[in-house]
Amino acid sequence: MTKRTSAYTAAVVLLCLLVFGTTSGQSIATKNDVRHISADSAVEMAFSDGGGAESARLRLHQSLLEAAELQRQHETGPPRHPLDPPSDFEEAKAKDLLPIQFTALREMAKSAYIQEMAGFRAEVIGSYYAALLAEESKDVMDTAIETIKLHKDRAESLHAAGEVPEADVLRADARLESARADLASADSELERALLRLSAKIGLDMDEDLQLQGDLEMPHDVELSLEDNILQARKLDPGVIAARGELAAAEKEKALFIEHRGAYSQRRSYRKRSLAVDEAKHGLAMAERDIELQVRAAHSEISEAAARLDSAIRQVDAAERDGEMATLQYEAGLTTITEVLDATLEYREARLGEVQANVGYLTTLTHLEALLGEGVADAE
Repeated sequence: MTKRTSAYTAAVVLLCLLVFGTTSGQSIATKNDVRHISADSAVEMAFSDGGGAESARLRLHQSLLEAAELQRQHETGPPRHPLDPPSDFEEAKAKDLLPIQFTALREMAKSAYIQEMAGFRAEVIGSYYAALLAEESKDVMDTAIETIKLHKDRAESLHAAGEVPEADVLRADARLESARADLASADSELERALLRLSAKIGLDMDEDLQLQGDLEMPHDVELSLEDNILQARKLDPGVIAARGELAAAEKEKALFIEHRGAYSQRRSYRKRSLAVDEAKHGLAMAERDIELQVRAAHSEISEAAARLDSAIRQVDAAERDGEMATLQYEAGLTTITEVLDATLEYREARLGEVQANVGYLTTLTHLEALLGEGVADAE
């Protein structure tokens, strides 16, 4: 082989190595790209153009177009014969009553949009918390395995010293294998939870998600029941529709009195008075219904907070029991089974605390959905 050929071959090899190295580096970088997700960023992505909330925006625009077309049809009305002009009462209704009805229709469409978006936001945050719960559960399993390993090491040391039987080592080893199986299940659940979160916020299923946030949040949130009820009534489409019906019924009755006179025995007058009464009853029922939902949400939050407090106390007690059992075992006062059972109880208590924390945060999102929190007003 000539020097020129050797130089050429070396150059080709070097070029191949450079290309391969660059390509490999790009693949690794792409593969290792991690998308960091918080609850807020998850909602932001879900609300972005083309995200999961796009259908709600399309429905809002369609509702507003339909309302505008319906208003145009009522304002123009069917063609009339020149010899059959509209009455003063009909003209007054077209001028003063229809604007009330169509304003209520548009406001109801906008409030329905906000409520739907708020509900979707709660779903996204719920998916995020579910993934965070799975991640926290996996961490609890990891910690439990490390603890069982320590107990196994102690049992092996004590057995080597002739202080405990070999059965203690075997029991610890069996419990370790059981914990590893639980960890595999936790891994699978975390993977599924992340996939569900990706689907909810419109990400590609192959993206590597890393959750940002934790469940160590204060649960002594100050809530005003009265303010929440007022805010929920202001948003609720049913209440808005009922208020619009009442305003329209009262306006029609006033116009009837102005142009036709009020005679309590006239059927047309009684009909309009009855419409006002029915609208008042409908409004009262709509306001009562949304108040019931808000009160129920407050009750759920209080219950969830109490459960979380109890779960925290159970963790503290289980931790103390585990420490005591370990000391007693090393002193020869108890068996390895009691030590392993204490470890299991602590693991279950920690899982219970995580679940209670997620439950509390989830109840807060339910209330926020009723209040339209986190959603901009419809344009």
